Amino acid sequence: MSLWSKVKRAWLVHVAKPVGETFVYRAACDRPVKRVMEIGVGTGERTQKLIKLLSEMTPVAELAYFGVDLFEGRELSGMEPGMSLKEMHRLLKATGCRVQLIPGDPFAALARTANTIQMLDLVVINAEQQGDSLERAWFYLPRMLAPTARIIVEDAQVKEGFRILSAAELRERSAPPRRRAA
Repeated sequence: MSLWSKVKRAWLVHVAKPVGETFVYRAACDRPVKRVMEIGVGTGERTQKLIKLLSEMTPVAELAYFGVDLFEGRELSGMEPGMSLKEMHRLLKATGCRVQLIPGDPFAALARTANTIQMLDLVVINAEQQGDSLERAWFYLPRMLAPTARIIVEDAQVKEGFRILSAAELRERSAPPRRRAA
């Protein structure tokens, strides 16, 4: 890694804005990451930085990125505007990694792809994705993860703005709903 690459990496993991995202970049550097899923892509700024950072440690041709978002439907659901599916695909393809964008809410997207997207090393979930759709989507996530995978959730309750979801929390959230006695 060149000196310039080391400087850029240090800037991303310690100084980058918004401040909370430095947590995501540091967590991504802790262990090898080849397969990333982001639930809630937004404008793609963090995504580009994350892919660039990961490509410093893993050849970009070995990286795979999966992005779940409503894309054009964001405004209809009351979310901040993002990019269209076509614009996002063009933006992320320029990074050189394999990109698969999955339009839809978290539940619909993960229900469609849970058996085809496997061995994810890192999952980043944006706070705007909270709600019923995400609650139902947790069921599908464990089968998609590599044994050493990390799930990072945006959480306004913590200082950094993001936190790593514990294995116990994942088990609790992904458990099927209990049936009520008749």
